[in-house]
Amino acid sequence: MWLWWLGLGCSGGYGLTTVDATDDDADDEETDETEESDEEIDRDGDGVPEDRDCDDRDDEIYPGADEILADGIDQDCDGEDAELRDVHVNGTTGPILDLDTSLFTATVAGCADVVEVSGALDVNHTYLGDLSITLAGPGGVTLNLYTGSTDWDGASQRLTRSFPVPGATVGNGSWTVRIVDAAARDTGTVNAWSLDLSCG
Repeated sequence: MWLWWLGLGCSGGYGLTTVDATDDDADDEETDETEESDEEIDRDGDGVPEDRDCDDRDDEIYPGADEILADGIDQDCDGEDAELRDVHVNGTTGPILDLDTSLFTATVAGCADVVEVSGALDVNHTYLGDLSITLAGPGGVTLNLYTGSTDWDGASQRLTRSFPVPGATVGNGSWTVRIVDAAARDTGTVNAWSLDLSCG
């Protein structure tokens, strides 16, 4: 911007003086832009500036966010989505104590976050009506697998069953099949039992 000044010179004449104010205006604009650039921008309000946020349009996506397993979204900005892993464990087997309680265990490791659990059981007994069978796992999960007084057909001597385990949120730790034999004389065996877990 050019400014003109009209002034009285030493000789008594009038002179016209011009002043270039462009540099001052440019300096002011540059200062404003610098101040704006110094302010960290956080468009989604998640507390992480956009230059460090992998998606500054979503307040649930930022470095350190909780990762949701296998949903196709990288919530914690580490460059990948957390994938599920399948873990299979076999439990202990053996004879079912007559008129007593028998415990058969399986230990799960490497499955801190569990998404889904299912299991399978194979039992022989000369009088299945005597038995009650439950499963207990970490985090307080329990599941009734068989009640002889109501589930037995009165003739079969073998029980095979596949089952989901609803409500399981913890995989790691000890899982137990508990079999109570409520009457004497008949005997049996746990042939096999196992768990399959989908883990994060």
